Parts: sequence; structure tokens; C-alpha cells
Amino acid sequence: MNPKVFWGVIIVFIGLYMIFNGLFKFNFPVFKIILSIVIIYFGFKLLFGSFGKTNFDKPGEYNAVFSSRNFNIPNIGEDSEFNVVFGNSTIDLRNAGFNAPNIDLEVNSVFGNTTLLLPKNVDCKIKESAVFGTAITPDGSMASFGDTKYNSDNNQSTKLNIEANAVFGRVEVIQ
Repeated sequence: MNPKVFWGVIIVFIGLYMIFNGLFKFNFPVFKIILSIVIIYFGFKLLFGSFGKTNFDKPGEYNAVFSSRNFNIPNIGEDSEFNVVFGNSTIDLRNAGFNAPNIDLEVNSVFGNTTLLLPKNVDCKIKESAVFGTAITPDGSMASFGDTKYNSDNNQSTKLNIEANAVFGRVEVIQ
């Protein structure tokens, strides 16, 4: 949501409340509700830089917020980020073309469930972190609170460095 639109709606809402309260003398906790909305808005902006967007505005950034998505990515560049918030998502890289020999991926799942499918012909170094969630590596190692690491060394030309984070959610990497 555009910040100008957000603040415009808040100011109009406060003005309407003041008019109706002056005319009809009703008691409604509008300032508590507005304060709560503002705090939630800023929390999402700080965490993800966007609110309610499912887009591909920035190259290499893929978001699924309050939705379920299946990402079938044809080509992956050097840095890509996947954010899943309050939803379920599958990120399928098994048939993806890799545009660089070393690729950094970040996968974030907040109050959601994310499955990352990797091809077998790449080397990967995975660091998974979980806070009140679950992070599962391809060898079945699991972290429920803390970190877990996984390295595959198949002497392949493409190397993936994956950082996967689960907060009140689940991230599973399958290779």
C-alpha cells in the first residue's frame, strides 16, 4: 500500500470521526483502532518492505502475502528472495536455469508453509533458522528453535547458498 494513500485514509477517517462525534455524541474507540492499524502497518513495512503485495516489481524478489502461490521460476540470477507471509507456497527450481555459478537465495516464511524444491545437479549450502517454527533440510535435519546447516558437495558447477528462515511457520528444502 502506498504510504500517501495509507496516511490519507487515516486522516480522512479521523476527520469523519470528529464530525460524527460532534454531531451525534457517540462513543467509539476510534483512536485505539487507528493506533493498532498504524502499528500493524509499520510492523509489516519493517519486516517486508511491502504490504499486501504479490508481485515481481523488483528483479529477483518474489512475494506471496496473505495468499498461496506456486513459484515455477525459469531463470534464477545471482541474488533472489522469496517471502511467504500468512500463506502456503512451493518454490520449484528443479527445471530452472541458473545464470551464475554462485547463487544466493533467501527464503522467508512467516506464519506460512514453504517448500523449496531443488535440482539434484547443483551443490548447495543451506543455513536454516527457525523461531517458533520448523526448518527441515534435505537430509531430514530439523530445527524448531535455532539453526541447522546442510552441505551437499557433488562437484557441480552451480553452487546455491540458501538462507531459509521460518518464523511461526515452516520451511522445507527438498533436493
